Amino acid sequence: MKINKPFAVVSAVALLLALVAWSPPSSEDIVVGSTALTSPNGAIIVVGSGSSGKSRGSVIVGSNHLVSDDPDRSDRLGTIISGTANTVDATASLVSGTNNVAKRPGTTVDVKSSGIIGTDNNISNAHGYIMGGFNNVSGDYGVALGVSNTVTGAYGSALGSGLSATQNNSVAVGVWNAPMVSGDLFVVGNGSSTTQSTAFRVTKAGDVMVTKAQGDISMGAYGN
Repeated sequence: MKINKPFAVVSAVALLLALVAWSPPSSEDIVVGSTALTSPNGAIIVVGSGSSGKSRGSVIVGSNHLVSDDPDRSDRLGTIISGTANTVDATASLVSGTNNVAKRPGTTVDVKSSGIIGTDNNISNAHGYIMGGFNNVSGDYGVALGVSNTVTGAYGSALGSGLSATQNNSVAVGVWNAPMVSGDLFVVGNGSSTTQSTAFRVTKAGDVMVTKAQGDISMGAYGN
């Protein structure tokens, strides 16, 4: 059988280029699924389809997740992702649900020790926690529980719907509070998506303010 040498050389070069271009999973990786992919950074478990992962020591379950997409960084450790279409660039974190994002955009600092359970939530800080839907936490150690809450103050918390905790160490509860002002520590929202309102405020200075005067408010009992 006569072999066409130019064809053989071209074929060999093409095969070599294909091998160089393909990055197989590390021998420490476990991949189960039809299209699940992983980088060669090692020690990843991927179960599902359409996901790509670059964390080490992580578990990725579900479909279409984008994990640690920066090609210059591979130091993510111990992250667990489950659900569908989550975007995660985090270390020692948990993301479960659909269309959640745990990532600091435009920075080389990744999210650390954070958790999301729910749908369409976003964390862009260190040590943030969300449970619910459509919440946004950007303050360090911020917590949002409920729906459509925003926490930008460090150590801030929002528990309810449509709340905004913008001051450091502040807590907002209820629904759709008016924007916080400097010194607010605790607010109770009683508004709506069209008209934000705060029924009750406690400030750092120790002031307690009620939106509507109530004649039956008790000031407590005092001893002699």
